[in-house]
Amino acid sequence: INVSGAKTAVGYEQYLGSNTRILSPNIVNEARFGYTRFYNALTAVGGFTTNYVQQLNLPNLPAGPGVTWGIPNVTFNEGGYSGFGDNSDGPYQNQNNTTQFLDNISWNKGKHSFKFGFEYDRQNFNQFANQYTRGQYAFNAFATAQIGADGKTVQGTGDAFAEFLLGDIYQPTVAVAAAQAAFQRNNEYAFIDDTWKVTSKLTLSIGLRYELVPPFTDQTNNLFIAYVPHNDLAPGAPQADWPYFVRQGTCTDPYAGPPPIAVRWTKTPVVCSNGLLPNQLMATRHNDFAPRFGIAYSPDAKTVVRAGIGKFYSQDNGNSPYFDLARNLAVRNSPVATTATGPFTYANAFPNASGATVSVGAPYSYSDNPAHHTAYTLQYMLNIQRQFGESWSVEAGYLGSVSHHMAGFWNQNQGVPSPVGTSASHLPFGDFTFIQTVEDMGNAEYNSLAVKVTRRFSGGLSLTSAYTYSKSIDDTSGIRVQGYDTLFPQNSDCIRCERGLSSFDTRNRLVVSPLYELPVGKGKLLNINNSFANAIIGGWQVGGIMTLQSGIPETITIGSVDNSNTQTGYDRPNYVSGTSVNASNQAPGGWYNRSAFIEAPFGSFGNVGRDTAIAPGVFTINAELHKNFRMPYNEHHQLQFRAEAFNLLNHPNWGQPNGNILAGNAIPGAPAGTAHSSFGTISGLAGQLNGVPATIPMRQLQLGLKYTF
Repeated sequence: INVSGAKTAVGYEQYLGSNTRILSPNIVNEARFGYTRFYNALTAVGGFTTNYVQQLNLPNLPAGPGVTWGIPNVTFNEGGYSGFGDNSDGPYQNQNNTTQFLDNISWNKGKHSFKFGFEYDRQNFNQFANQYTRGQYAFNAFATAQIGADGKTVQGTGDAFAEFLLGDIYQPTVAVAAAQAAFQRNNEYAFIDDTWKVTSKLTLSIGLRYELVPPFTDQTNNLFIAYVPHNDLAPGAPQADWPYFVRQGTCTDPYAGPPPIAVRWTKTPVVCSNGLLPNQLMATRHNDFAPRFGIAYSPDAKTVVRAGIGKFYSQDNGNSPYFDLARNLAVRNSPVATTATGPFTYANAFPNASGATVSVGAPYSYSDNPAHHTAYTLQYMLNIQRQFGESWSVEAGYLGSVSHHMAGFWNQNQGVPSPVGTSASHLPFGDFTFIQTVEDMGNAEYNSLAVKVTRRFSGGLSLTSAYTYSKSIDDTSGIRVQGYDTLFPQNSDCIRCERGLSSFDTRNRLVVSPLYELPVGKGKLLNINNSFANAIIGGWQVGGIMTLQSGIPETITIGSVDNSNTQTGYDRPNYVSGTSVNASNQAPGGWYNRSAFIEAPFGSFGNVGRDTAIAPGVFTINAELHKNFRMPYNEHHQLQFRAEAFNLLNHPNWGQPNGNILAGNAIPGAPAGTAHSSFGTISGLAGQLNGVPATIPMRQLQLGLKYTF
């Protein structure tokens, strides 16, 4: 079908207003207003324009709102046939707006420069999203297959495409409801700063900022949280300790609402909050004070020493943890045909998709920490800047920080590793399968040394160069996948065990950017007196940027294999002591040493830490040649010609090596559990994935003209 595919709809509006008023010779007031509206929707090609579900008139499959419109997805699980229709993942729609008011007052009093102000923001975060909103029909070699003596289908018989033609559906899937939320919150900030010029050589800066940012409130009154009153680590916790769903607000029947919901959990208790938790299902922090202190000392006209320390808060955004809670209602109906019932037909594929309720057993659920702590960073620095001669300056400094209450995912219903029994028997709580929780228990530490050398343009040359040596360590680098990290810890019951390199850690980074005016032209080393020749040949400048940096870390895994038997699926292998992690000759065909890792014994976690391997780094040179031609009819008009080369040396900057030791085929003759053939291989350039262009592609050349007047 040639009308399938994806598109993105984007809308943006911004309105600003400001007023600056001089109240007295030493007092200035600045007031600003702003309104921003942002719309983004990732939909199928038919989204908002063509209601294919309605045109196909498929029984019991609701058309849905315009953002969901598209072609139902059809897959063939056997026979090598390609599926068709639109991707079952989506749509995703954001309709957000922010209104902002702020007022700042600057007051100069003697040696003090005071500044204090207040800011108010109203944020609205409205999101609509889910998978399988258009439905999916999966066809197997099932109804046309032979039935063996054991009552099961015989492998290798039957044809999936034939069953599509017959209308025999193996597994129909449809979302009962979309995850939908209309979040709103009112933020308030206040600050006061004092810049005190103690002497002509010494300046102190002292400040304090206060932030009052409450959790978002869902205006639809439809938010549910998997509330875990007791964190039990042993399997088979007492039923009195089991988690349960809590609906926001006050009600008598959590299913009736209002508004009513179409989900019925058969194994999981559901209650109305009725004061058990705040209406936002998360507490408001009232103690987010952020002090700052800085000092600048200049012993002479060419030297400046700066030092400072400050506390900075990182407030939650609207996606996680808040929107994840809305996904607790985004369940799907996905029955599988059996030899006893026979295949489904289009007439009975979606019996629950037309407004009736759907029963759900122990669910995959979403939660957060109702106690909620705001993530913050304590940052400190020492910097020395020195000028040499008329053109050169050197800057050297240290920058460090520690961070606490960093947010990350963990599974609050992780099983205990054991080779005995099923993974389900190892879970603490029997009324849930997986409890995906945004927890704020992470810590981080960053230290860096940096040197910067600058030459102001003189004698035809300018130069900016900077080198940074740094190391960043943390327990979690973010809520979603960051860099080449994994989405969840290997062991959610030991966040401290995740401490390792941050997923964005870059140990070394060097950037050099020169600009040189060629010594050709009138009055230059190669003098040209002819005005016409000088206009063409003289005045050319050549420059560029060279970037050289270390690779970022990667976590080595065994894929999604539940080797620990904990029903989580983020296991890692064991490290083979005495071996190097890196291949002896690192190349796209093998970046890591396949002999360095082996699968851990069944029923146990691997001993490989998080982010212990280093992916390829970056080396690139971008160069440019340009000249400005003044127009003879007006000296204020000029034409600039530019010739630019990106990745001048055509150096490949490789992407992520395959970090799954079980990727690809087993190597013949290798012991069981050792790395497979595709482990450590690189399939493309950095950032290049599923049609997405590389972050740093191979050499690109471009010519440009710019006319200014």
